[in-house]
Amino acid sequence: MIMPAPSELINYSQLFGQELSKILDYWMKYVPERNGNGFYGAVDLENRPVTGAPKSCVLTARILWTFSEAAIMYPDLNYGWMAERAFKVLQDDFLDKRSGGYYMMLDSSGKILDPTKHTYVQAFVLYSHSKYYELNKNNKLLSEIEAYFDFLDKKTKDPLSPGYLEAFTRDWELVSENRMADNNEPKSMNTHLHLLEAYASLYKILPVEKAGLRLDHLLRLFLERIIRPDGHLGIFFNEKFEETYASKATCSFGHDIEASWLIWEALE
Repeated sequence: MIMPAPSELINYSQLFGQELSKILDYWMKYVPERNGNGFYGAVDLENRPVTGAPKSCVLTARILWTFSEAAIMYPDLNYGWMAERAFKVLQDDFLDKRSGGYYMMLDSSGKILDPTKHTYVQAFVLYSHSKYYELNKNNKLLSEIEAYFDFLDKKTKDPLSPGYLEAFTRDWELVSENRMADNNEPKSMNTHLHLLEAYASLYKILPVEKAGLRLDHLLRLFLERIIRPDGHLGIFFNEKFEETYASKATCSFGHDIEASWLIWEALE
């Protein structure tokens, strides 16, 4: 294998840095609401806000993570306000102050559209909050993150079998719908992949024993249950964390690639 010259790598770094700046600038220009405190759920092909589009918790959490990381990488540039805005939206609008956890979807006016507590969604919130703490270190935020981790783990971890359960009602009763699975299978690779990502991010800022044990549990699930002998990831699983028959006919190449670095980061 021929390695590129250092000058070529520097050139690539500059090109990717320029492209990153364009992407972040686009989001800052078009996504924040002009007459509100949140973010538009969508824009059209002319970059005009789709004012009736619903608002996603996952999208908001991804904005929080992205601009927290950008503000850390480029402290002299004006990225931090987007992270602060996204954090406030999650806490003010998506957080269920009655039953805990975060709603899956709001309508364009900020009212609850889908109150489902999906483990996948909750994982993105934990992931983004952990990165936001790296940007905005304070003891109160760290305590809130630790409390949320304990709450989430208690509510979603399967008490009888390996892994985590997928979807719950607003009041945390287990449901068989909204599982983000083809046939409403009770466990999925994708949810566990993003829990792995979230718990690794948490352990970076809060290396407590329980977080380490849960991260180890998730890594072992990938090594022993999710990664197939041919190297691809299994996708959907039953209650005992055995891959379902229908799932075995499918490969998700994007998740294979994504897992390659998320597993590595978790192991580090």
